[in-house]
Amino acid sequence: MELDIRKLFIILLEKWWIILLSIVAVATVTFSVFFFFVDPVYTSESTLYVYNSESRPTNSLTSGDLTVARNMVSTYVVLLKSDSVLNEVARITDFGYTPAQIRKMIKASAENNTEVMKVTVENTNPVHAQVLTNTLIDVGAEKIVKVMKAGSVEIIDSAKLPIKPSGPNILLNTVIGAMLGAMLSVMAVLLLEMYDTKIKSEDDLKELFKVPILGVIPSYTPD
Repeated sequence: MELDIRKLFIILLEKWWIILLSIVAVATVTFSVFFFFVDPVYTSESTLYVYNSESRPTNSLTSGDLTVARNMVSTYVVLLKSDSVLNEVARITDFGYTPAQIRKMIKASAENNTEVMKVTVENTNPVHAQVLTNTLIDVGAEKIVKVMKAGSVEIIDSAKLPIKPSGPNILLNTVIGAMLGAMLSVMAVLLLEMYDTKIKSEDDLKELFKVPILGVIPSYTPD
C-alpha cells in the first residue's frame, strides 16, 4: 500500500504511544547500562616543555630552535610509550598493571603543534590516573634525555587528582539512546503499515480498485 506524506503523519499520530514507549524504554535501558554497569573513567594530565638544547636556554629562542623542538616531540611520544619506560613505571607504581595495559591508558601529543607536549592517562581509579601520569613523566623525561643525548624536557604542570569523571557522558548517551528508540519505532510503525494488506475503510477500496462504492454493509453487533 502506497503511503503519502499526509498518511504518514496520520499513522504516526495514531501510533504515538508506541513511539513514546520505545523512546522511554530505550532511554531507560541506555541510562541503566552506563550508570550501573560501566565504570566511570578519570583523566589526569600533565604538560612538558621540549628544548632543543640540553639545558633551558637563557637567550631568546630562534625559529630554528622552535622547529627542531616541535619535531622532537613526536620522537619523545614514541619513547614515552616504550617498554623500557613503561616497565619502570609499572615497577614503581606497583598497581599490578602490565606495560601493555598502561600503554592503552596513555595519550601523548604536541599541544596545538607547539613544542609543548601534553600527556594524559585515563583510568577508572582517579588516584591511579594521577600517580601513573606523574610517574610516567618523571621516568620518561629522564629516559628521553638519556636515549636522545640531545635536548631536554621540563615539566610544566604535574598531574593533579581528577575529581570528576571524564566519561562516559551518561546524559549524552541517554539522549542518543532516546533518539535511536524514536527512529527504530517510527521505522517499525511505517513498515508494519506498508506491509499491512488488510482493507480497513472505503478509502482503501477506492485506492486499490479505482471503482465507485455502490454500498456499504454496516457493522452489526447483536444485543
